[in-house]
Amino acid sequence: MENEYKELLLRDTCSRLPYGLIVQYKQKSFCPQSEYTVDVKVEMDEMLQHRLKLLDFKPYLRSVKNMTEEEVKDLVKVKILSKYGKENDYGGLNNIKSIKNFWFSSMHNQWFCDVTFNTIDGKCTQCFSVGGVTWETTIAEIDWLNKNKFDYRGLIPKGIALEAPKDMYNKI
Repeated sequence: MENEYKELLLRDTCSRLPYGLIVQYKQKSFCPQSEYTVDVKVEMDEMLQHRLKLLDFKPYLRSVKNMTEEEVKDLVKVKILSKYGKENDYGGLNNIKSIKNFWFSSMHNQWFCDVTFNTIDGKCTQCFSVGGVTWETTIAEIDWLNKNKFDYRGLIPKGIALEAPKDMYNKI
């Protein structure tokens, strides 16, 4: 594995450890020439206890394109709360009238949707993008993506993470 990928995997794994992470871990069996893989739920103390090596595991992550409409709505609300707060004359969490017209851009690896706010001037509709990391992404959004195990760094296409089965993280 290239050093650039090792560093990226280490950064990504460290940001997800507070939320628990399931990884595929290669272990040696009794026969020195063979190894097998197991899925291990990793938390900070387990990371140290197992002494996982970066070359020996791949985290299970969820592809951003597989976000449900409800998850997109939740993430949009996180973005609005962190950018505008709860109340604002031209936006804010409590001013949301509707969130609709969802579409995914493969080129940008982001979800887009229209948010209509009740404002002092009537109604205002804005387009919001979530799921990818841009110059306007907030720390609260990144925390939400980490907590919900979404691959916003593109580790799955690089082959250094695995696509999580549909309900894998509902069990932990």
